[in-house]
Amino acid sequence: MDADSVAPRKLLLSSPSQQAEQQAQERGESADQSRHWFEQEVEKNLADSRQEDHLKRLRKLKKALDYISETDWKYENAKPF
Repeated sequence: MDADSVAPRKLLLSSPSQQAEQQAQERGESADQSRHWFEQEVEKNLADSRQEDHLKRLRKLKKALDYISETDWKYENAKPF
């Protein structure tokens, strides 16, 4: 087998940044481009995660508000007029 025809070895145990750098090398990108792409992916995933958490909190608050609205007839006002 020719040394030029050998495929690059894949990293089995590596950090995400090492994996991103290897993928960039396979695509012919520079390390700086790879690092920038990786940082963008992390920021995007973080924003998606924050959005999901926000929507979960909104659903939880709506559920609590619905429960309060359904059961408010059971209780008297704390300050009668």
